Parts: sequence; C-alpha cells; structure tokens
Amino acid sequence: MNIETFKKNLAQSGARANLFKVTWDADLPAVEGGSNPAPDSSKFVEFMCKITSLPQSSINPINVNYQGRTIKLAGTRPEYADWTVTVINDESMNIRKSLEAWMHSINSTVENTMSGGPEMKHYKRTASVQAIGKTGDDNLGGYKFFGLFPTQIGEVSLDWGNDALQEYTVTWSFDYFEDLNNSGVEKG
Repeated sequence: MNIETFKKNLAQSGARANLFKVTWDADLPAVEGGSNPAPDSSKFVEFMCKITSLPQSSINPINVNYQGRTIKLAGTRPEYADWTVTVINDESMNIRKSLEAWMHSINSTVENTMSGGPEMKHYKRTASVQAIGKTGDDNLGGYKFFGLFPTQIGEVSLDWGNDALQEYTVTWSFDYFEDLNNSGVEKG
C-alpha cells in the first residue's frame, strides 16, 4: 500500500474528534427554588459539553483449559465502564447547580434521603453522544445511554494565574447503551 491508496480509502478525509454533540432527551432537573439551566437545557448542554468519548464495548472471555491448552469462549458483557464528559462552566453555573440538585435528589448530603422518589424514573435519564460530519451531518454514528445518572461532579480549579474558562468533569453511571444508527443490531 502507498500514500495514494491510503488517501483513497480514508473516506471524507476521516472523522474529526472535535465534531460531536451531547444531547439529553429531557431537560436537566430544575434547581429547587430556581430554574433549569436555560429555557431548553437539553440544547444548552449540547453547547457546553467540551470533551467526551464514544463508549467502550467489551465481552469477557471464558477461559476453558484442555490438556494444557487454553481456549477462549465468548462470555457475557461486563458492567459498562462509566461515561465522562467535560463541561464548560458559565457564570450562572446553572448546569453545575442542576447536576448538584440532581445528585441531592438521589441522596442528600445531610439527611441521607432520596427526595425525588425511590423509583428509578425519578433519577435515571437518557442522553446521547453523536459524531458530526464536516458538512454538519449528525448521522455518522453515536450512542444513546439508558438509565444514566451522575455519580461524580468534578472540582473546578481556581487559579489567579490562569486566564482560562472554568470547566469540570462529570462522571455518569448507566445501565446500557444503544447504537443510534442501530447497525442492524439490537433491533427489537
């Protein structure tokens, strides 16, 4: 293979890591006594999520020994690895406040209670991450996360010598994900 063959096989000059969007299927929870991060917080978050990833997918092998040799058989999917996003903080801090309110409704810091209700529908949401093409096409690929809730809101570093925008990471736990293009799999 030579460079011209490589270029010919690199469809549309390759997918770019900086072209993506994160969306929510519903607004983030409102801050008690306050409001959502924006009139349409699901769209607001799309612009403030700066870094994320497409999820890892794996199947644990089952090792079977036979006369000193090991063969590997397909096992089951392990627990999914957490999903992380990096959020740009604006001066209102509304996304951070909403995430903190969400976590507080799951388990309060003082009373150790769940205020949103014990049913999973009160705290689990769905969200999607989609790759975007250079022409704006958002059907390149992506994943929808089900049963998603925040497990950690990272610190915001403050520094007199740093003139950058504030940002923080959010770690999410989820039950499973689905391929948005569905690639013919998981069709029910």
